[in-house]
Amino acid sequence: MHTKLKNIIKIIQPEFESEDSWYNEQLPNEVSLYLDTDEHLIDLHLKDDVLHTNIWIEEEEYELTDEDAEFIYKHLNNLLDNEIELTKRYYQEEKFEQNRY
Repeated sequence: MHTKLKNIIKIIQPEFESEDSWYNEQLPNEVSLYLDTDEHLIDLHLKDDVLHTNIWIEEEEYELTDEDAEFIYKHLNNLLDNEIELTKRYYQEEKFEQNRY
């Protein structure tokens, strides 16, 4: 994967989702990156360690190498791990504030 495409993937704003659970404190368990421009269509999704990819450059579908898939997987997994940690911290701070009063 060329550097330009990697850089584009790195700057796409991620979207996180959580499955419904019985707990009030839901943690994200999936992350998606989506970009649709005249030059690129990038649709990446990671849920439960399963990676789904759809990348087009202009009118050609981009065939991922194993290295490409590993880069995308690690990037999405890192985004998800960071969001989980932020969410946990938010819940901890919320509990702390509730206990103060």
